[in-house]
Amino acid sequence: MTKKKKTTMSVPEMQRLLGLGKTDAYWLVKKQCFETVVVAGKMRVVIDSFEQIRSSILRSTDRRRAKNFAQNPTLRRSLRKS
Repeated sequence: MTKKKKTTMSVPEMQRLLGLGKTDAYWLVKKQCFETVVVAGKMRVVIDSFEQIRSSILRSTDRRRAKNFAQNPTLRRSLRKS
């Protein structure tokens, strides 16, 4: 039996990986920094979209810099096109 590759993660999983608080994690989701899907009534972050910008956010885990990233529409648009 082959294992299926995990394609999504929960918002709390994403929050732990980035070292953010709950409010900041959901704020990033609300600002559409990550592609999300709803599975069984729960919001999930698509891992591929997370990995595209993970390195940028990991360098700046404080709230102000994460928000600056989220508010940069040029960066968000370029990531969505790729």
